[in-house]
Amino acid sequence: MRPLKNHWLVEAWERGSGQNPLGRALAILACALPERSAGDLESLGIPERDLELFRIRRITFGDALRGFLPCD
Repeated sequence: MRPLKNHWLVEAWERGSGQNPLGRALAILACALPERSAGDLESLGIPERDLELFRIRRITFGDALRGFLPCD
């Protein structure tokens, strides 16, 4: 697994552009996990896929994950 830095981040963006959410996720995975085949990535279950995406996010942008909740 490699972080999506520099041209790899742009590559993931371009591959996922115009795709549905699953297509975008698979584009990110394909760029960060070049050792795995497209079929292997497509066969991942939702929990495994999301875990890999969170790992990619962490090694690319760091441990902090900011968020917010609207107050009603």
